[in-house]
Amino acid sequence: MHKAPDRDKFELDMQREVADLLARNSVTIVRRDSMPADSQAIPAIWSFRRKHNPDWTITEWKACLCLHGGKQIEGINFWATYAPVVQLD
Repeated sequence: MHKAPDRDKFELDMQREVADLLARNSVTIVRRDSMPADSQAIPAIWSFRRKHNPDWTITEWKACLCLHGGKQIEGINFWATYAPVVQLD
């Protein structure tokens, strides 16, 4: 994404994503020096996607901030091991 010619569109959506997370109180910004010594911050990664029409013209640029799941330890910093899904009959 950093070298893509449409980088600015992803950056705009990154700003929207962070603003939405803060507005919904989904995240809390915490300074590292205020964290307990026995805790460890989980790094975040960005996921980028271009949404297309059937004729492959780009309609949206999406950015999603996600926790790096490979850095989580079950029972310490996550407990749910499933993702809820909808099944249509």
